[in-house]
Amino acid sequence: MLKIAPVNDSMPVFWTAQFAATDPSLTEIQVASPWGSSLVLATVTPTIIMVPGRATFGGLWPTDGNARTIDQWESEWISIAHLARAMGRSVLRVRLPPTYFRPSLFAEQSGALERLASAGVQDTNQHVSVGRTPFVGWSKGNRKRARRFSQAGGQVRAAEAGEWAAVHTLLAGNRARRGVTLSMELEKFLHLLHTYPDTYRASVAIHAEEPVAASLTVEIDDLTSYVLYWGDTPTGRSMSAVASLCSWLTDRARHEGKAFLDLGTSSSNGCVDAGLYRFKANLGADASSRSTWDVVLSRLASQKSESLARLPS
Repeated sequence: MLKIAPVNDSMPVFWTAQFAATDPSLTEIQVASPWGSSLVLATVTPTIIMVPGRATFGGLWPTDGNARTIDQWESEWISIAHLARAMGRSVLRVRLPPTYFRPSLFAEQSGALERLASAGVQDTNQHVSVGRTPFVGWSKGNRKRARRFSQAGGQVRAAEAGEWAAVHTLLAGNRARRGVTLSMELEKFLHLLHTYPDTYRASVAIHAEEPVAASLTVEIDDLTSYVLYWGDTPTGRSMSAVASLCSWLTDRARHEGKAFLDLGTSSSNGCVDAGLYRFKANLGADASSRSTWDVVLSRLASQKSESLARLPS
């Protein structure tokens, strides 16, 4: 059978036991079938099983490394639906990664879920292809602002451990000025950076010895770096420091041999935020779609599956 990846070495972080251990709301569901084995991380609520829950990327990951046909993926998702129904849940909600990410794996899963789903939403995700010549796709204004930031003595670098709390404060303040709350508490923020330094990394833009922009990135796999959070101070906003931060993150990803810097979604429930989309596009970001599928479990009661989904014993 065609192999798509080594079993363990290339498993992206959002499917690993290491990641599951960071969030007690996540449950691992294992699937066994005649053609192999898979796993998925999910959050189980009183009425819905959500994949990937609070994780960023999700879907079925073939732990045997084998490719699947669309019919085989459909069988595996039906087995999860049967498990969810046996647990008394009514809906299975699956949000797949953006289409640029492992398309040989997730394109067929999306097709399988489209067959099963009662409803679907297509959101817009944006990512930078880091193999391009630097600043290709950038707006002229952003190129000028990045150059001015450097000429004014600004620099971007990895945040030191003693600066991590200040990075969290900056990101939380940026969210607060927009009327929202940072979704990660300081304790967890520091724990992730300390415990998983190769996966979670904080970066900071400095001007006049003060942090003016910062980010927290997740190294999803060997090809993808994901910007989980980024933001600026009012001073950083006036200097467009995030543009310089984005340039530095892109350069780092390129130096490390990655292919993508993921800047996250620019829509909600299928409605594009035009300002956010334009902001990322002016940093050279391309668009891809992200699908969410709702499977109403009562409609699948009579569908048979060659696969068996179970919770770990």
